Amino acid sequence: MADVILLRFGKIKSAAHRRALLQQLRDAARAAVPQDQPRYRVGTLKHNRFKVELPGGEGTVDAEGAMFDLDEPDFSTISLVFALAKTGGMVMIEGGPSTVLFDRAQSKTLPLEFRRPKPVVCTSVAHLARTFGLSTKQPARAEPKLGKKHQWSHDHDNRYLGRLPGLTEQRNVKHLFIETRPGEGLEHLLKDFPRFVRALKKQGNSVPEGGGLSSMAVHKELRLPGGEIFIPLDVTGYSSRANTDHLVQPNIEAWLAIARAFCRKTKRKTGIIVKCKTFVLDGGQRYPLSRLKSRTAPDDEAIHLGRARSIK
Repeated sequence: MADVILLRFGKIKSAAHRRALLQQLRDAARAAVPQDQPRYRVGTLKHNRFKVELPGGEGTVDAEGAMFDLDEPDFSTISLVFALAKTGGMVMIEGGPSTVLFDRAQSKTLPLEFRRPKPVVCTSVAHLARTFGLSTKQPARAEPKLGKKHQWSHDHDNRYLGRLPGLTEQRNVKHLFIETRPGEGLEHLLKDFPRFVRALKKQGNSVPEGGGLSSMAVHKELRLPGGEIFIPLDVTGYSSRANTDHLVQPNIEAWLAIARAFCRKTKRKTGIIVKCKTFVLDGGQRYPLSRLKSRTAPDDEAIHLGRARSIK
């Protein structure tokens, strides 16, 4: 088993900068590992770090660096190491024949003990792979084998495939479609949106007492012609006061406004289905549903935390 160690020698200015950097590192890790292979897993943030599970080992990443215990690194693992190093401004101090830099400017902050033998500068994943004696040809990724229920289809209203939310207009719930970024899914929204709402409360902004956003654990996805994927979320406005269970219609509009503000801040698009046949983005673009595809999210992307989850 070989160790691969990355270290960051630059100073971190503040706790907020540390948290932001750690989130960037996790996003980079999620984007770097194969999405269709469950043996690669990026864990959740816990105690200012996250873990990564790999076919031939595991790793731990924090804002200061990363450590991997590996049997035999493969190209995907090397891609992950490269992505983390570039995102975090890190240097590889163990794992190669010498210290590995990912930017020549890193030599200015490199301690003397890591300058002998002379460091290697790697400017690409292929270059880093060669230092490990690996082929520079990235293996082709096979398409995941999914059952019919999880394949993309133009049929949005099918008893077996499942009905896409928003095909019928309802007074007590609105369906807002929120864009997910590469490597993300419902789980990411389940964590990011409540954090945004808590920040609003701390700033003294008004947040409805009842209602919120929720989604089924096994949820639907909608894909645009350009490849963007949206998850439909239920926006409700029921009162949370004791001994009451009635709809507060203004709460729905308030939660829609909060959700859209969250999406603007995180650079996500939002949209709704209009008259059961047209998907309309908040920016004004319109798509006939007949041109779009939807599916039930595959099991390994679903959130197995009960029948439904609220992200209020």
